[in-house]
Amino acid sequence: MNLRNAALLLLAAAIQGCAQRPDGGGYARSILDRPLPAAKASALQECGFLISEIIRQENAARLVPPDQLLPETALAIRNATQTNIAALKLRAAQLACPASAGSEHPDTGIARP
Repeated sequence: MNLRNAALLLLAAAIQGCAQRPDGGGYARSILDRPLPAAKASALQECGFLISEIIRQENAARLVPPDQLLPETALAIRNATQTNIAALKLRAAQLACPASAGSEHPDTGIARP
């Protein structure tokens, strides 16, 4: 093996070692792993964040044009948003947040706070 091939092999190994590997949860895991707030004001702030994130995720899922994506990509996006929403709702339930999370406006179908 010449020096050039050895350098390329070393570079490829370094790049592969730096590459992010799926952790099986990503965003959803980071939401569930956050410590629960101790103070009531902090809990209310967390509930506001969770409700807005649920709405954001629901709207993002609706805005993805599945007919313009590869089927595998559309499925991956749908699965990721479903996982994220489930984690957010579980976290909201742990904090006993108001039930307005995930409500839709009856005329537009767009989620709102």
